Amino acid sequence: MTASYNILFIQEPSYSSSEWTNLANDPNFNIIKHILIPNVSTTESFVNFLQKCENNNKPIHAIFGGFPAFYPISGLTENIIDLPVFYNNVKCIALCSRGVNFIDVACLNKHNIKLFHYDESSTPASLQKFQLNQVSNDVADCAMWHVLEGYRKFSSFMKELIATNHTIKARQNLILKNDNDCQLDKFVFGHELSIKKGKYITSPRDQKVLIMGMGSIGIKIAEKLHYGLGMEVHYTRRTPFKKTDDSINDQWIYHPMSALYDDLYQFDTIVVSLPGTPETNHLINSEFLKCCKKEDLILVNTGRATVFDMAAIEESIQTGQIRHIGMDVFTKEPTVDDILLNEDYLHLVTVTPHIGSGTEQVFDQSTNLAIFQLKNYLINFNQ
Repeated sequence: MTASYNILFIQEPSYSSSEWTNLANDPNFNIIKHILIPNVSTTESFVNFLQKCENNNKPIHAIFGGFPAFYPISGLTENIIDLPVFYNNVKCIALCSRGVNFIDVACLNKHNIKLFHYDESSTPASLQKFQLNQVSNDVADCAMWHVLEGYRKFSSFMKELIATNHTIKARQNLILKNDNDCQLDKFVFGHELSIKKGKYITSPRDQKVLIMGMGSIGIKIAEKLHYGLGMEVHYTRRTPFKKTDDSINDQWIYHPMSALYDDLYQFDTIVVSLPGTPETNHLINSEFLKCCKKEDLILVNTGRATVFDMAAIEESIQTGQIRHIGMDVFTKEPTVDDILLNEDYLHLVTVTPHIGSGTEQVFDQSTNLAIFQLKNYLINFNQ
């Protein structure tokens, strides 16, 4: 029996996922692999592969776009989609990620090619054991860690302890590093960052945090910072939540974007969970930062890197306004912005390699959802 549909996998799926197992055993579907590899794969080689499949009477009907999807070939662009070998055959594409970066969505729509992305809010009930808000929960964990680091500096203390193998020296090195009179017999409790500058290790409890962007991820961040760290939560979005909305705590305080600059001075911490759009591009810029606290400001970004104007961030780091900056996303990915790796400021920085949602649960679940979407769309395509 010849398979009815050919599904191309351009990235590796979770082979332990139930939907992968179901697909592999379903005679209606033929699995084809052509893994796109950074610095190796090219647009030309990808198109040549599609042509080869068509010539062998195995045209590609659907594409599974696991992480990092089409990024290795600089995106799924118009010059690919507009080729007959693509639009005459491909009916749908499913991404494992939420973002549709590097995808020409308008061109796909022009050719009536369906694009799915990872969306936990519209999950089919028939998809077994799917945990709602798994990505939101795991990204919020990452944000909470960066925030906690901003107040407590655990990582910096850990690095000193590993380097010295001595608890007293470790505390002294972080606190008295520039003190020529530093002596081993001088007791240091661990509550000061720099005696000369009067900087202290502080508790996040009762500190004011502004969350910019209150989608499902922003809400989870708010929950973790409020219930986990005891912080006072403020948020901004287009409109305030209704008091009857069960997803939020009525103690959380709303700030309209139109008046936000007048309110920024009061926040100890700002967490960004915004999408990358023309409206949010470089939203965190010099003008924004001038309205914030003049010192001890903590900034965390788990949204999109384009929200931050890194030239303005660099200036704020150098002038001492920023106490800590935590980043899981970067403007020059896959490389990290130079200021965040500057040895003079490493004690002010925590960076994670875009792993906010990088858990086994998300990897498995995203595979399940993507395959489920492809199968059902193809089956119902001609009905």
